[in-house]
Amino acid sequence: MPKQLARLTLCGLAMLFAPLLAQADEPRTTETVFVTAGRIAEHPKAVTQAATIIPHEEIEKNLHKTLEDVLLQNGVQIMRTAPDTTAIPQITLRGLRSSQDDPNQGSVMLLVDGRRIASANIAMIPIVSVERVEIIRGPSAVQYGTSAMGGVVNIITKRGGEQTQASLELGGGSWETWRGMAGISGMAGDFDYALGLSQSTRARDWKDGDGNRIDNSSYNTMTMYSANVGYTFLDTHRVGLSFIGANYDRLRDPGDQNWPSPHAFSDRNGYALDVNYEGGLKEYGLSWMLRYSNSKEKYLYHDTASIWPASTNRAKNQGTQAQLTWKYDFLTLTGGVDWTEAKYITSGYIDECRLSNVGGFLLGKAAFMDENLVFSAGVRYDDFNLKFAETDRNKGHTSLSAGVAYSPLDWLTLRANIGDSYRMPTGLEAAGYAWGSTKYIGNPNLKPEKGLGWDAGFEINYNAFKAGLTYFSTDYDDKIATRPVGLDSQYYNISGTAKYRGLEGQASVDVGQFFDWPFMLRPYVTFTHMLKYEDDKGNDIPFVRDWIVGFGVNYAYPDIGLDIDLRLIYLGDQKEDIYNYTTWTNEVITTGGDVTADLTVNKQIYEWEDYGNLSVKGEIRNLFDKQYALKYGYPMQGRSFFVSLCWKY
Repeated sequence: MPKQLARLTLCGLAMLFAPLLAQADEPRTTETVFVTAGRIAEHPKAVTQAATIIPHEEIEKNLHKTLEDVLLQNGVQIMRTAPDTTAIPQITLRGLRSSQDDPNQGSVMLLVDGRRIASANIAMIPIVSVERVEIIRGPSAVQYGTSAMGGVVNIITKRGGEQTQASLELGGGSWETWRGMAGISGMAGDFDYALGLSQSTRARDWKDGDGNRIDNSSYNTMTMYSANVGYTFLDTHRVGLSFIGANYDRLRDPGDQNWPSPHAFSDRNGYALDVNYEGGLKEYGLSWMLRYSNSKEKYLYHDTASIWPASTNRAKNQGTQAQLTWKYDFLTLTGGVDWTEAKYITSGYIDECRLSNVGGFLLGKAAFMDENLVFSAGVRYDDFNLKFAETDRNKGHTSLSAGVAYSPLDWLTLRANIGDSYRMPTGLEAAGYAWGSTKYIGNPNLKPEKGLGWDAGFEINYNAFKAGLTYFSTDYDDKIATRPVGLDSQYYNISGTAKYRGLEGQASVDVGQFFDWPFMLRPYVTFTHMLKYEDDKGNDIPFVRDWIVGFGVNYAYPDIGLDIDLRLIYLGDQKEDIYNYTTWTNEVITTGGDVTADLTVNKQIYEWEDYGNLSVKGEIRNLFDKQYALKYGYPMQGRSFFVSLCWKY
């Protein structure tokens, strides 16, 4: 799909929606959904940053089986080498990516319930335990510190409510894939609980869109589990404990199909524990939160055909958060202290690398005109200590941000935000390490990466019509990269400024609601379009797509218990640095321009008066059997089928 066709598609959808907006009778404001862009619960209209909130209902209705599916469908670029392999899927926001290894080494931060974890792997979080996903776009260093230059993906896990809920799903499909998921949540007196479990296996190798079998692409088991329990006392005080864990057993890795690895596989396991206390004094406008978190991830890679048969990475992260919020009349102030200690160990580097951080922050909001005009500002100072071998060094960084949100009408919100951000060098970048035959030479004199970003846009929520558009700009300095030194590579800071410019948008309309039909018929589109992504020499930055577009149609007829979703994703062009195994040289190629489609159907087949309902779910992935890849040399799965039975109470 060329750029011109993509633009025409978006314009056509806009012209389709515009008459419906013009003819709507009564404006309707957004349903109250709280977000954590400001580290406290608040109404979306009061958030001055561009943020996307994906509730549990939408995740469940669209039958998403992984968080990668959720993000792709909401205009977020994902890069990974193949489904269900050793590789961590990288998240790209506004041209900046999360890490494949040490989570502190990326420019997009992954959080669980607002806290850092040892893993950068979003695939290790069980979707059955997800209450909602918050995508906070743009610099977020004031709230969360290092490694949030492109934004934050915050996974909010479920808590038990007054109504007991339970679900059980079992199914199977192509390539002898089997999956089961179960969850239960509720309250027992003052105790709340939410438990989740999922497990899957695939016994056969899968095929790509051209019908080629991808050898060594099956896996034994992927198991994920979670628990969130709490005790509430004196109405506003809660002590809670949450836990998520995952164990991947013998995930086979087919590798680059230009140079396959038919004997490689990995084992990966990890957990994240959080103990927290929330309280407040409503009569004084005070609320507070205290927490301690601890998480670990272990990754073992094996290749029996290699002269380097095994390697191990271990990541550990612990931290505390303490914050106090005071709300009085039009003013809200939130301040606190964060402490984290991150350790990363690789088999190519004997000594442990430790990066510890103490950060203090103050966030303020002032709301006027019945909270239709909101100003925000924030400041944060972080002190870092990096230890490895004989090196012990300290660095500090100050971050600032400011924003405004204005709602001149109930159905219209305008936003603008500006902030700086940064990323501290990690222990491995400063110390160096070896991976197989490649030696990465450390550089203890690395400077922090720095960024300055701003954006401005609007959101509309008018009857059946929803739309939004945001322009963003980021200037990125001192990017940390590697360059060849003989047969090895060395870390260094790139001189000059990289520039990222683009548009983010979304639009949808419920035609059924507009015409008062008994069913929902909702066409939608969501996209990110990069207008510029250049280094200081004017060259396109690799692995940034010019377009990511998710579009489709949702159909739901509640009276007969039927949901049908047709979802399509357009993967725009991107430059890739590849190694040519024929010429034994590096070269830059252009990939992309693919459209993939998924079809999901959910039909309720029986309902008990007191025991919930039973549904059958069916899905066809890659409906048109498209041959495509998120990264060159790593084709994705061809057309596949999956059918499951689901009981919900």
